[in-house]
Amino acid sequence: MIYLKKPVGTIHQFEDDMRQALNIDKEIQGESFGEIYTEESLPDEDKISLGLMTQKELDAKILKASNEKKIYEARQYLAETDYKIIKEMETGEKCPEDILVKRTECRKIINDLQGA
Repeated sequence: MIYLKKPVGTIHQFEDDMRQALNIDKEIQGESFGEIYTEESLPDEDKISLGLMTQKELDAKILKASNEKKIYEARQYLAETDYKIIKEMETGEKCPEDILVKRTECRKIINDLQGA
């Protein structure tokens, strides 16, 4: 299925074989025609209103994205501060305690969320 979302918010469903005709109509009519979506590209709130996705599924998707962002940020911090640990090992210069504490927190975040 493909979906046409009009500027007023209404959504119309069409069979896949109508895609070419809809794209031609969109070229002729411009912005007032609306947006054409596949089921995958349809905004999540529209998927819910059409019954293609439940609120519970959306909540799970949002939580997963949030967890992935936290893991990415934690890994980024670890990568950015690795040189402090290497410098301590190579020169004996002590790494600041706040960095060590935050690195421990980052590893905990990664370990806790990777299985979630």
